[in-house]
Amino acid sequence: HQATMTIESDLNEPGLHNLQKKIPYDTCSLATFEANVRSTIVMGAVALFFLAYTWPSVKAARREGRRSRVKYVLTFYDKLLVYSLSVFLVHNIGIRIWRGVSHWIVQPCHILTLIMIIVYADTKNNSSLFLFLFYAIWMPWLGLLFSDDTWYMFSYEGPAFFIQHALMVFSPWFYVYMGRFDVSHINRTKMWLFSWSICMLDLIMLLWVSYIYKEDFCMMRCPADMYYVDVTGSWWREGALLIGAVLALICGPLPHFLMDQLRYLTMKPSMIGKEE
Repeated sequence: HQATMTIESDLNEPGLHNLQKKIPYDTCSLATFEANVRSTIVMGAVALFFLAYTWPSVKAARREGRRSRVKYVLTFYDKLLVYSLSVFLVHNIGIRIWRGVSHWIVQPCHILTLIMIIVYADTKNNSSLFLFLFYAIWMPWLGLLFSDDTWYMFSYEGPAFFIQHALMVFSPWFYVYMGRFDVSHINRTKMWLFSWSICMLDLIMLLWVSYIYKEDFCMMRCPADMYYVDVTGSWWREGALLIGAVLALICGPLPHFLMDQLRYLTMKPSMIGKEE
């Protein structure tokens, strides 16, 4: 009987507006403290291992990058992008506070938007931080693929969401092609692993915020309606972790590699990071 229980009875709780479908209780692990602890241990152990492995290389790259920085003059496109992202971020923060869901501000795309604003507005061209966010753009890709429009109150919110996430997804590729940020002194593989590990720790935070506020942040409380849930069962979060790793690999190093090949073909200076 428990295996067929659903969360239908919880749909009227505050904050559960986005749980519109019935999900088996045994795969959802809804409000199960033990399942959250298990996922935290598994995800946290993997993330901390790669953080310890990559941090010396990231620290060395930051130190070398500070020595070689040259003052950069922001272009019209830089300013337009910074202004646009700032407007989206201020709007998102304001509307969430107004609706009484200020804890939504901790969602990854809001944090990533803030990092992008800092990086793009920095005239010292922090290449390490840029490459970090470049390898994190798989998260706004998830936002585009699994967006939830059920809570919008105004007609402009849907298009605004799409434009914001499109800027987050494609603007780093634009800067890679233009060669604004010199990442030639950075080990790409270790920076990708470092960025992915930080994203995993952020998802652990969302897991517990979901548990406390009964919100389905980034599908950390209840699984997506996808086939892998049938395979992983109650280990669906760990299955999502594996899928996130693959998506991070596709959305990070692969586009960077393709951009380098394009720069070779067009006879523009390459921006190849060190590999091991």
